[in-house]
Amino acid sequence: MNQPLIYHDYSTLQGANKTTLTGRFFGSWDLNADLSKGLMGNISYHSLTWEKEVGKGSWVFHHVLRTSTRYPWLMLYLRSDATHGLSGGYHYPTRGMSKIIPESPNSK
Repeated sequence: MNQPLIYHDYSTLQGANKTTLTGRFFGSWDLNADLSKGLMGNISYHSLTWEKEVGKGSWVFHHVLRTSTRYPWLMLYLRSDATHGLSGGYHYPTRGMSKIIPESPNSK
């Protein structure tokens, strides 16, 4: 398995009044992926974005995980599922990140 390509956009103040702190990590397991061209083709992709209004509210996190035909197991490996109980070789009950069971658009 490849170590994923990981890029970091450092937290910066954004918006008209520079009152929103925003940053992100993103990348791909496909080492030949050119993310500067967007998510074109059959590539894996991961992204974690964070955002907070300065002086109010709490942090908002947004996770994106896209699998490819080369890495179809990423959703399970990264626990992006809606299962409960023993899984993945852990000796204690675990729960995936999702609350709903994902459905493939290709399933019949």
